[in-house]
Amino acid sequence: GPVTPGAIDSWAERFGLDLTKPVKDLSTGNKQKVGLIQALMHQPELLMLDEPTSGLDPLVQREFLSVLKEIKASGRTVLLSSHVLGEIQQSADRVIVLSSGRLVADSPVHSLALANLKHVKLVVSATEHSYVLGVLERSGISSEVTSTELGDLSVAIEFPHSGHPKDLIRTLGGIDLVDVSITEPDLEDSVLSLYDGEKNPGASNG
Repeated sequence: GPVTPGAIDSWAERFGLDLTKPVKDLSTGNKQKVGLIQALMHQPELLMLDEPTSGLDPLVQREFLSVLKEIKASGRTVLLSSHVLGEIQQSADRVIVLSSGRLVADSPVHSLALANLKHVKLVVSATEHSYVLGVLERSGISSEVTSTELGDLSVAIEFPHSGHPKDLIRTLGGIDLVDVSITEPDLEDSVLSLYDGEKNPGASNG
């Protein structure tokens, strides 16, 4: 399509690309900038991008994500393929997840990130550590428990939980806790849980 006069210079300034250098002399990151400008300069209604931030420094990555938000706000469509889950979480409205060529998820990004899975972190005294592990094992809350010593006096116990919250609260009620946090997973945790479920379809986290 036609390119508006000055558009290329404007994009080059925004991404920090020196247009006077031959492409063969450019670094990998700057060659990536050339590709982005070629994709953006004619203001396409449909933009298809595969790993668009590969090789870009963090500041340019952030600028590019701002560009995607502007494109979305203008009513145009972006299809983005990426393994960088953070940029998907920041820029996408809807996420499709593929595992071994199979579709395992197709949902709004907020629904995927705020799925039933929770991340639980308990802090208990070192003397209570073994007792708490036994309680969790008997309750069947999770089979993926990790423990980290916090000095000599306390231990952090972490695990994912996807069961009913009342079961978790009932179990924690019998434990002498120093601290507890229950947080929503980020997109990476949600996606990894989908891949794990695809590999182990009969597995359950509680």
